[in-house]
Amino acid sequence: MNKLALLPVLLRERFSRRSLPRVPEPDLVMDDPQQVAAYDEAGRIDGLMSSAYLYHSARVSQVIQGCKEVVDLGCGPAIQLCQIAQLNPDTHFHGIDLSPEMLDKARQNVARLGLQNVRFVLGDITALEAWPAASVDGVVST
Repeated sequence: MNKLALLPVLLRERFSRRSLPRVPEPDLVMDDPQQVAAYDEAGRIDGLMSSAYLYHSARVSQVIQGCKEVVDLGCGPAIQLCQIAQLNPDTHFHGIDLSPEMLDKARQNVARLGLQNVRFVLGDITALEAWPAASVDGVVST
């Protein structure tokens, strides 16, 4: 990947003013079954987020090129992670999320697609004790 392609992004992030305040999600853990199902459905190939997911999957694939172990922080139902894993079959992916319901859905999605290169961990992305220092090559979070 051409590293110069990141220069406009870095400059924009450093010198631009934020026009909209950042507002975190109201729920730290999305555990309502209806919310989980709606979030999962939105990312599917015919869902509301499908084009954004496809774009991000292609960009992430460029960034993680050559990585063997990648962690996805806040993987949710893993719709996007599944796309990335399909595009990068030689890379091992570890999804982490705080919601057991999301991880149940994520495991179902991985099983439905027959992916062998994705595993999940229930955990807090602010405390990554499951991975020793320098044990992964890449980290994604979309």
